[in-house]
Amino acid sequence: MADEKKTYPYISPKNWFSIRKWFLTTMPKEVTPALIATRLNMSEGSARANVHAALIRTGIVDKDNRPTDRARRWREDNEYKAVCDEIRNEVYSQSLIDLASDTSIDRETIERWFRNLGLGDDAASKQAAFYLLLTEGDPKKESAA
Repeated sequence: MADEKKTYPYISPKNWFSIRKWFLTTMPKEVTPALIATRLNMSEGSARANVHAALIRTGIVDKDNRPTDRARRWREDNEYKAVCDEIRNEVYSQSLIDLASDTSIDRETIERWFRNLGLGDDAASKQAAFYLLLTEGDPKKESAA
Protein backbone atom coordinates (compact mmCIF):
# COMPACT_ATOMS: atom_id res chain seq x y z
CA MET A 1 0.00 0.00 0.00
CA ALA A 2 1.12 3.56 -0.68
CA ASP A 3 0.20 4.57 2.88
CA GLU A 4 2.81 2.24 4.33
CA LYS A 5 5.71 4.11 2.73
CA LYS A 6 4.41 7.62 3.33
CA THR A 7 5.63 9.69 6.24
CA TYR A 8 3.58 12.35 7.92
CA PRO A 9 4.69 15.56 9.63
CA TYR A 10 4.38 16.11 13.33
CA ILE A 11 4.70 19.26 15.38
CA SER A 12 3.53 19.34 18.97
CA PRO A 13 0.54 21.63 19.48
CA LYS A 14 2.66 23.77 21.82
CA ASN A 15 5.36 24.26 19.16
CA TRP A 16 2.79 24.72 16.38
CA PHE A 17 1.14 27.59 18.21
CA SER A 18 4.47 29.02 19.44
CA ILE A 19 5.66 29.30 15.85
CA ARG A 20 2.34 30.79 14.77
CA LYS A 21 2.57 33.37 17.56
CA TRP A 22 6.15 34.15 16.53
CA PHE A 23 5.00 34.67 12.93
CA LEU A 24 2.15 36.88 14.16
CA THR A 25 4.56 39.07 16.09
CA THR A 26 7.38 39.22 13.56
CA MET A 27 7.28 37.35 10.28
CA PRO A 28 10.89 36.17 9.89
CA LYS A 29 12.54 36.48 6.49
CA GLU A 30 14.20 33.11 6.99
CA VAL A 31 13.27 30.14 9.20
CA THR A 32 16.36 28.02 9.81
CA PRO A 33 16.75 25.07 12.17
CA ALA A 34 19.11 27.20 14.29
CA LEU A 35 16.52 29.96 14.62
CA ILE A 36 13.77 27.44 15.46
CA ALA A 37 16.05 25.81 18.06
CA THR A 38 16.68 29.15 19.71
CA ARG A 39 13.05 30.20 19.58
CA LEU A 40 11.69 26.90 20.95
CA ASN A 41 14.58 26.14 23.33
CA MET A 42 15.60 22.83 21.75
CA SER A 43 18.68 21.40 20.10
CA GLU A 44 19.35 22.37 16.51
CA GLY A 45 19.31 18.72 15.47
CA SER A 46 15.87 18.22 16.98
CA ALA A 47 14.64 21.45 15.41
CA ARG A 48 15.94 20.34 12.00
CA ALA A 49 14.63 16.78 12.10
CA ASN A 50 11.28 17.51 13.65
CA VAL A 51 9.98 21.05 13.48
CA HIS A 52 11.79 22.44 10.43
CA ALA A 53 11.08 19.35 8.34
CA ALA A 54 7.40 19.47 9.33
CA LEU A 55 7.14 23.17 8.50
CA ILE A 56 8.46 22.41 5.03
CA ARG A 57 6.18 19.38 4.64
CA THR A 58 3.13 21.44 5.63
CA GLY A 59 4.06 24.25 3.25
CA ILE A 60 4.51 26.86 5.99
CA VAL A 61 8.19 27.24 5.02
CA ASP A 62 9.71 26.57 1.59
CA LYS A 63 12.86 24.58 0.87
CA ASP A 64 14.85 27.84 0.90
CA ASN A 65 13.73 28.45 4.50
CA ARG A 66 11.41 31.31 3.60
CA PRO A 67 7.88 31.60 5.00
CA THR A 68 5.34 30.99 2.26
CA ASP A 69 2.10 32.71 1.39
CA ARG A 70 0.46 29.89 3.35
CA ALA A 71 2.44 31.01 6.44
CA ARG A 72 1.13 34.54 6.02
CA ARG A 73 -2.44 33.27 5.78
CA TRP A 74 -1.92 30.80 8.67
CA ARG A 75 -1.24 33.72 11.01
CA GLU A 76 -4.72 35.15 10.45
CA ASP A 77 -7.56 33.73 12.54
CA ASN A 78 -10.03 34.06 9.66
CA GLU A 79 -7.71 32.03 7.36
CA TYR A 80 -6.47 29.50 9.90
CA LYS A 81 -9.13 26.81 9.31
CA ALA A 82 -8.75 27.00 5.51
CA VAL A 83 -4.97 26.67 5.79
CA CYS A 84 -5.29 23.67 8.14
CA ASP A 85 -7.71 22.03 5.69
CA GLU A 86 -5.28 22.64 2.80
CA ILE A 87 -2.44 21.05 4.75
CA ARG A 88 -4.54 18.06 5.76
CA ASN A 89 -5.76 17.48 2.21
CA GLU A 90 -2.27 17.78 0.70
CA VAL A 91 -0.33 15.81 3.27
CA TYR A 92 -2.53 12.98 4.52
CA SER A 93 -3.74 9.85 2.82
CA GLN A 94 -7.26 9.94 1.46
CA SER A 95 -8.01 6.80 3.48
CA LEU A 96 -7.36 8.69 6.73
CA ILE A 97 -9.38 11.71 5.57
CA ASP A 98 -12.25 9.39 4.63
CA LEU A 99 -12.03 7.70 8.03
CA ALA A 100 -11.78 10.91 10.06
CA SER A 101 -12.89 13.92 8.07
CA ASP A 102 -14.08 15.74 11.19
CA THR A 103 -13.55 15.55 14.92
CA SER A 104 -16.56 13.31 15.60
CA ILE A 105 -14.44 10.16 15.35
CA ASP A 106 -12.61 9.15 18.49
CA ARG A 107 -8.89 9.70 18.73
CA GLU A 108 -8.22 6.01 19.36
CA THR A 109 -9.47 5.17 15.86
CA ILE A 110 -7.06 7.68 14.35
CA GLU A 111 -4.22 6.33 16.50
CA ARG A 112 -5.06 2.82 15.33
CA TRP A 113 -4.86 4.00 11.70
CA PHE A 114 -1.32 5.26 12.35
CA ARG A 115 -0.36 2.09 14.26
CA ASN A 116 -1.51 0.05 11.26
CA LEU A 117 1.23 1.85 9.30
CA GLY A 118 3.78 0.39 11.69
CA LEU A 119 4.11 3.26 14.17
CA GLY A 120 4.47 2.57 17.86
CA ASP A 121 1.92 3.74 20.41
CA ASP A 122 3.72 6.98 21.28
CA ALA A 123 4.32 7.99 17.65
CA ALA A 124 0.74 7.09 16.69
CA SER A 125 -0.59 9.18 19.57
CA LYS A 126 1.49 12.19 18.52
CA GLN A 127 0.50 11.81 14.87
CA ALA A 128 -3.17 11.59 15.83
CA ALA A 129 -2.86 14.73 17.96
CA PHE A 130 -1.42 16.73 15.07
CA TYR A 131 -3.97 15.35 12.61
CA LEU A 132 -6.79 16.34 14.98
CA LEU A 133 -5.27 19.78 15.50
CA LEU A 134 -5.41 20.31 11.73
CA THR A 135 -8.89 18.80 11.45
CA GLU A 136 -10.26 21.06 14.19
CA GLY A 137 -8.66 24.09 12.58
CA ASP A 138 -9.39 26.20 15.63
CA PRO A 139 -6.91 29.01 16.35
CA LYS A 140 -8.41 29.35 19.83
CA LYS A 141 -6.85 25.98 20.75
CA GLU A 142 -3.62 27.91 21.29
CA SER A 143 -4.53 28.57 24.90
CA ALA A 144 -4.97 24.83 25.51
CA ALA A 145 -1.57 24.09 23.98
